Amino acid sequence: MSTMSPAKFVHVPVMLDEVSALFDSVPPGVVVDATAGGAGHSASILEAHPDLTLVAIDQDPAAVAVAEERLGRFGDRALVRRSRFDRIDEVLDE
Repeated sequence: MSTMSPAKFVHVPVMLDEVSALFDSVPPGVVVDATAGGAGHSASILEAHPDLTLVAIDQDPAAVAVAEERLGRFGDRALVRRSRFDRIDEVLDE
């Protein structure tokens, strides 16, 4: 776990356009970012695909804080949870 504050959390997403393009053929619905980090990819996906809702999961409290801040503008289309990726079923059951 990180002890860094959200203001000091740094995560540089790579290949944003390429990752977002992978979702071009995904039907409307819910997708999961199981290692959300700073939510750069999550935000890019939501921007490019208004028919998707995204659940962002990360176990690092600093990453979760940054993801909540970055994805807040998407309202109900983005849900951020602090959890491990191997607990996806539990998070989605919520």
